[in-house]
Amino acid sequence: MKTIVIYKSKSGYTETYAKWISEDLNCDLKVADDITIEELEKYDVIIYGGGLYAVGINGLALIKKNYDLLCNKKIVIWATGASTGREEELQQVWDYNFNK
Repeated sequence: MKTIVIYKSKSGYTETYAKWISEDLNCDLKVADDITIEELEKYDVIIYGGGLYAVGINGLALIKKNYDLLCNKKIVIWATGASTGREEELQQVWDYNFNK
């Protein structure tokens, strides 16, 4: 399976984790702003990471607005950022980022 890790990072933390994931999986790595949907369509597995700001995952629109073209892929989403991890906060993040 052809795999890529893409990320959007403001502070550098997300970039660091993205590099670690890419190295461990021995797969491609790309900044979200530097990839086209045509490039993404060539992958079987897309791993996306972005910083968590309030309840939004930075740059997730790349996946969401192109979901019709990517829905047959395995997609993994992760985020870095401050959160207490309380169930209600996690639910807010889920509801905000993964709505219809």
